[in-house]
Amino acid sequence: MPDYIFPNPADPFSKEIPIWMLFKVAAYSTFAANRTRSYIQNRAYATIAVPYPLDHRTSNNQQYMSGKYPDLEGLFDKEEYKLKDEEMDNSYTQGLGIVSYDHLETVLTPGARRTHRFELNLVAKNSSQAYTINDIGRAFQTYMFPSAFTESILNMAHPPLWSFYASGPATFNQAKYWDGDPLVSVLQSVDINHSPIQNLPIMTPDFIPLAVNIKLTFLELEPAMQRGDGSFGLISRSERFAEF
Repeated sequence: MPDYIFPNPADPFSKEIPIWMLFKVAAYSTFAANRTRSYIQNRAYATIAVPYPLDHRTSNNQQYMSGKYPDLEGLFDKEEYKLKDEEMDNSYTQGLGIVSYDHLETVLTPGARRTHRFELNLVAKNSSQAYTINDIGRAFQTYMFPSAFTESILNMAHPPLWSFYASGPATFNQAKYWDGDPLVSVLQSVDINHSPIQNLPIMTPDFIPLAVNIKLTFLELEPAMQRGDGSFGLISRSERFAEF
């Protein structure tokens, strides 16, 4: 059962939610075997479950640069290429106004990573739910930052890693819906609006908001790649290593 779940399973409304979104957080690691989705999901120290958000966006952006083609030997044999190269040089130095062929082309720039953005609108019906939705906001906010070491004030632990996925009702098992096939990520930004509803009483007697709007931005830890077997779906470098 998730540590933070809204609405609570005891609420009859929870049974009407067809799809949930689960966010699992686990300790950061530099070992490839500990940076896969399955590892994070099986060893999460906190899990947040909310109804599938109305706004969920995945940005796929592959980066390129202009690179110089090393030579033209792929177009000509070696001797012909050498003659053409000398011909270009001689034509330019003899004042004929001929310049060398443009060897630039579009070259992949390694390191592009996807972003996943969510907007959660959580509205409580009672004070118990109000505490839950505010705990969810505080959990996202807290787990975004590095952890202080108690042994030394000069060191911090890297912020944790996240794995998130859509789930069917009740079971909270991963289901292949339209969740963008997200890879292991870090939480880049958390924007919490504690008063999203205007002209309505939004506080409990102990000043807990009855509604929160949470905007999340996740950045994938490693660049995505195809599996290479012709199938759909993406994997990370660590997941590729873990397969061998």
